[in-house]
Amino acid sequence: MQTAQQAQWRNKAISDLYEPGSVFKLITCAAALDTGAVTRNSRFVCAGKINVAGTNFRCANGHIHGSETLAQGLAVSCNPCFIQVGARLGKQNFCDYFAAFGLRAATGIDLPGEIKRSEYYTADRMGPVELASCSFGQSSKVSYLQMITAVCAVVNGGKLMQPHVVQSIRDTERNTVQQVEPTVKAQVIRPETSAVMRELMEGVVTTGTGKNGAVAGYRVGGKTGTSQKLDSENERARIASFVAVAPIENPKLAVLICLDEPHSWTTSGGALSGPVAAEVLQKSLPRLGIQPSYTEAEQAKYFTTVPDVTGWKAPAAAQKLSEYTLTADVLGQGERVVSQYPRAGTTVRRGSAIQLDTTGQLDPAADEG
Repeated sequence: MQTAQQAQWRNKAISDLYEPGSVFKLITCAAALDTGAVTRNSRFVCAGKINVAGTNFRCANGHIHGSETLAQGLAVSCNPCFIQVGARLGKQNFCDYFAAFGLRAATGIDLPGEIKRSEYYTADRMGPVELASCSFGQSSKVSYLQMITAVCAVVNGGKLMQPHVVQSIRDTERNTVQQVEPTVKAQVIRPETSAVMRELMEGVVTTGTGKNGAVAGYRVGGKTGTSQKLDSENERARIASFVAVAPIENPKLAVLICLDEPHSWTTSGGALSGPVAAEVLQKSLPRLGIQPSYTEAEQAKYFTTVPDVTGWKAPAAAQKLSEYTLTADVLGQGERVVSQYPRAGTTVRRGSAIQLDTTGQLDPAADEG
């Protein structure tokens, strides 16, 4: 029972380590850009596989991307591309940035049970094969909180922040008795590098493997990941993950969704975890006071204008509304629609229910407040 209780109450986000997989490419990319080892337009070649010191590494799902820029390589999550990025970065720089992003030590979050250290290669133990594997997120193990804290540093101007659970504590009279102020632990990358990374991460969602993480009305940046659990007896064991940041032009919320050994038609982080991250963002951003701003294309896709069906017979009115991807909520047993709410000309989300009053008792004006 004690073992079962420990397993049930274990906080995996801070107590467990995992191979982050391709989400980690954000760290490799940021480090390489920051040192000047690459630019966003540096070109690489993906032939579907790459040989490093006698070891073959394949691109995910057998893709052959051919010639590609760094931006394109990140968008499609190309392993050979990032093996080449890691080689240009070099093992010493790689290890230095790994440490600078806080991935070697505990974050110090105000929660019990945080694991004290991660599993990683130091430069003196890292050969070309280890560097290649680490560059695209394998062979190192970090905590989930370490990973998302590092991603936050990638997008917030390069500042590694001290994570906290509670912002403030108030007494019964709502007086603040303790206030936790944001603490910058280190400036990891230059603000200019962070700005480029935000643009590249948005490209992952708009044109790459992270399309399922898109949220209408918001600019979202993200990165997909599907990592192999190298210490598992099951060779097919995977962790499907997706990290999302929004609004990417001024980040306020970061989400990391990790599905440990999903039993589904795929193990792709973009396919499985992306939609979950999108739902979290969609529901959370408005609660933070961040309202959506729709493009013309999104406006046309997600919204429609309510037609005027007053005076119509109820069945015909319902049919008319269906042509506008709206549903009818008919009130009363009357033959014709006396009034409707929302009124004709109102812009509403597709799929909305329009109240059709056949009794004459509905007062649309009363609902406008």
